[in-house]
Amino acid sequence: MKSRDYQIDNIKGLLIILVVFGHMLLASSKENNWLLTLIYSFHMPAFIFLNGVFSKNVNLRKVLVLVSNLRQLFVETEIN
Repeated sequence: MKSRDYQIDNIKGLLIILVVFGHMLLASSKENNWLLTLIYSFHMPAFIFLNGVFSKNVNLRKVLVLVSNLRQLFVETEIN
């Protein structure tokens, strides 16, 4: 069994703290400020990237079929 990488755990913890801090800023400010924009520009992509790096092998064909179906659904929704 592989050992845990505590550096990654610490990065995820920091991202969670930034999510909470960003939500507090969003609730408390009536206007958009630069710190809120900065936090929201990278915290979710960073979560997605880190989870993708450590995910199990995914069947790429199934993912491509899912993306194609979602794209088709979006196009049909936009036309109607």
